[in-house]
Amino acid sequence: MWRPTTDTDRSPEGSSRDFHALASRSLSAYLVYQLLNADAQNKAAAYSNNPDIRFEYTVISNIYSAGLPPLEAGSVVAERFIARERTMDPMDEVFRTTNGMR
Repeated sequence: MWRPTTDTDRSPEGSSRDFHALASRSLSAYLVYQLLNADAQNKAAAYSNNPDIRFEYTVISNIYSAGLPPLEAGSVVAERFIARERTMDPMDEVFRTTNGMR
């Protein structure tokens, strides 16, 4: 399917084709926190208006050479994990991250 190319389709480095070729090789990191602590679950339920909440999710996307560099993305994942651990008891949370595509 053809569509007109817009300025937002172009990267600073070159053509839209170059940009899309780089973006097609990007990664995402998905972080899932299981809310095992009753206090954490109550806080999440109050924030989200979902009384049945059991997990919190976040994603770090756009990990590739023209976006967020992989090394920096690793530090972002670590920072988010450390920030989360500071607010919750480490034994009460399950941390899982999945990188890339399956």
